[in-house]
Amino acid sequence: WRELHDRAMRSLMGYPQPERDLRRIRAATLILIGEHDMDAFKRIGELIRRAVVGSRREYIRGAGHLGMLEAPDVVGPLMDKRPLGLEAAG
Repeated sequence: WRELHDRAMRSLMGYPQPERDLRRIRAATLILIGEHDMDAFKRIGELIRRAVVGSRREYIRGAGHLGMLEAPDVVGPLMDKRPLGLEAAG
C-alpha cells in the first residue's frame, strides 16, 4: 500500500471533510463496503451512512476494497440507478 505514504495521500488526509459537510448531501447515495475491507473504511462508510439522509449501505460478501473488480456480478446490479430512486438516463 505504497500510495498510503506518498505526498498525494498526505495532501488528501490534510483536508478532512467535517461531518456537517456530509449532512448537506441531498443526492441519492449508495455506500458499498467490502466484507474484507480495512476497518477504517468500514468506519468511514458507517459515518457517511449516518450523516447522509436517505443513504443506503451494502456490504459486499467476499470482497475487499475493490468490490467492482472482486464481485462485479454483485456490485453491478447494486449500482443500477433505479434502486436509488433515479430514472435511467436515456
